[in-house]
Amino acid sequence: MTAELVVRVTAVLFALGAGLSTEVGSSQSLATTTPVSLSGAGATLPAPLYKKWIAVYRASHPNVAIAYDAVGSGEGIKRFLAEAVDFAGSDEFLSAKDASKVENGVATVPSTEWLCSPTTFPA
Repeated sequence: MTAELVVRVTAVLFALGAGLSTEVGSSQSLATTTPVSLSGAGATLPAPLYKKWIAVYRASHPNVAIAYDAVGSGEGIKRFLAEAVDFAGSDEFLSAKDASKVENGVATVPSTEWLCSPTTFPA
């Protein structure tokens, strides 16, 4: 899966959670019959919210499977850096040192409204 597709699907997922229209995301060629699978891991606090967003998104995009393991921010970042997951949820931003380890770069997107729970995925 391309990093661009990971970013697009994740952005649409977060837009859903924020109550924004997902028409832009779905018009950007996300409507595909090809199965897409994304996996993420990280922070436990936003996990129930992420799981709700995933369920809502899955209902209208049955070919997209998204899994999120609530294992803690540090473990999520560790898995992301090891390329074991497509995105990581964390309560802190990825350090410049760690970000430099990701070949194609990273994008960090605040995903919740409490404090700051950024999500990191390939740029």
